[in-house]
Amino acid sequence: MIVPAEPLSAVSSDACSNVSLSSSSPELLTLDAPFLLQIKESDGQDADQQLNFSRAEALDILLRVVTKQPQQSPSEPQAIPRSWLTARIESYLASFHQRWPILHAPSINELTDSVQLISLIVMIDSWLHGGVELKSTILQIHDCLVQQLQKELNQSDLDPSSPWPVELYQLSLLNVVFAFETGRDNIIRQSRMLFSLLVTALRLNGCFHGDAIQSQRLTHHPGDFKPFIFATVESWKRIATCALKLDTYLSLLYGQPPLLRRDELELGLTSTFAMWNSYGIMVFFDRSRSEPWSRDNCRISQLNVRNPEEVPFGVLPEDIQLYLLGMWNDIRSLKKETSLNRDMAMLKKADLSQQLYLSLEQLETIAVESRKPLVIGGYTATVLKSYLGCESSRDPNWRQKVTNRLDSCISNIRPLLLLLTIHLHADIHTLSEIYLSPVPLHMEPTAASQAWQQNVLKVQDWAMSADGRTAAIASLQTWLAYESSLLMDLNQSTPAFDPIVYLALSAAAIVLWSWTMNDDEVCICHPSTPKVEVTSSAMYLQPDVQNWIRGGGGGISSLGQPVCKCTIAQRLSHWTEALAKAGRTWELASEHANTFRCSWLGA
Repeated sequence: MIVPAEPLSAVSSDACSNVSLSSSSPELLTLDAPFLLQIKESDGQDADQQLNFSRAEALDILLRVVTKQPQQSPSEPQAIPRSWLTARIESYLASFHQRWPILHAPSINELTDSVQLISLIVMIDSWLHGGVELKSTILQIHDCLVQQLQKELNQSDLDPSSPWPVELYQLSLLNVVFAFETGRDNIIRQSRMLFSLLVTALRLNGCFHGDAIQSQRLTHHPGDFKPFIFATVESWKRIATCALKLDTYLSLLYGQPPLLRRDELELGLTSTFAMWNSYGIMVFFDRSRSEPWSRDNCRISQLNVRNPEEVPFGVLPEDIQLYLLGMWNDIRSLKKETSLNRDMAMLKKADLSQQLYLSLEQLETIAVESRKPLVIGGYTATVLKSYLGCESSRDPNWRQKVTNRLDSCISNIRPLLLLLTIHLHADIHTLSEIYLSPVPLHMEPTAASQAWQQNVLKVQDWAMSADGRTAAIASLQTWLAYESSLLMDLNQSTPAFDPIVYLALSAAAIVLWSWTMNDDEVCICHPSTPKVEVTSSAMYLQPDVQNWIRGGGGGISSLGQPVCKCTIAQRLSHWTEALAKAGRTWELASEHANTFRCSWLGA
């Protein structure tokens, strides 16, 4: 089980691995049973061979298990070595779990967990780190799991007084997250039905309310063993917050209204990453002494970026992320409000812009503070120790490992902030219609062509406005944020990027091309033309950038190169190359790259 049925199994006793392997009795996940069987390992060479077990063989076995197919021939592998499976789980926890902490990692156990969960973990890890030849089998497993889970959700009891099926909800959410992470449009669309069912079930059961969760725990999971209580309650918070994140991402991708609002989540803030990933009873109780448990008193629905002091022991990056996710609803509704009352809408836009500014300021402050010397009880120590994983703060290199994890977290939040900034100050849908769609033939005086011409005039006005300049700056910042993330991930074979990075990069490319094409001023290439130099993703906070946004005049440059019609094709060729490369794991990125090449770069 993902959330243990018995208190003592809530936390693994191993410090860094969920299961301690025995050289004399490795286990196999077999086709004939949904559990691990013991086999004998003759020597060390056999152990090495088991670790080299191929992903293709494992996926074939899992596909036969989930579809209940018989073995085709005696030569086919019949079992997955447990040592290999453990390695895949550890790989999953080191990458995907860092971005989507839905599961309680210390509770994952390949000896007792369901085949559905094991299949899902292997499937996700293989998509991220395996070859493209595995994708067909992976998607077959995914499709089968989605059908099974959709059927189970339809048949599940929606009586709030009944035990909530936590594993069903976790598996359903993870499958939809995986669909989004593939970037394959038809897979994402098929999984959205499952997500709609999940959100409905969570809402009807009251899973977004802290009081209902406590009532559920006391009624169906009584006990006073602290690790068990923590894992039970925290699991529901993680489901809710990850569902909000996924819902916002899907809405940003398709431009459709989100299903959830942050103010629905009447839950306390989540625990620290360190507490959620405490491997071992001793580690759990050791970390619990410094864990800011009073975070539970601060409601997610009441987060306010203007009052960071309301969050006990200081704001964490994921708190800022939750706040940003909630802002998307307000930004979406702004366009409709503009047509009803322009003056009120302008005031609201200024307020939202200020909230984004404060969010970026707080995010950059956390990044700076994490580099300062440690002082016992100080903010730097609190932030860093909040991101401990299986390492201990007594290990010699613990700070570097934790800083890398914190940097990765921030690098996946910054593009979300910049993407929201772009949407606040630019109409991506209109820009796409003009610059990614063919011009109406002969500009015939039809309603469609007239609307197109009106949009062209609107875009020209936008490009000369403060909104256009703000969106252009945010677009350049998005690329710089992507580049800085690459530098942080040089030691990783596959950067642990959230797909929101590529979604933001695509929107940034559309904005920068549109803004450059509508700049009616004399080209700023000449060295004598004054330019504001944009050199980092935090430049939005600089006074000279703010002055240029408000008043215009001159131009902008990035990394020494002017941003103008003369250079835009060369600049965006690098962006499209980055998107094309990302298409191996998030396939929509390569589709966007191809569209940009055909529309702008003549490729």
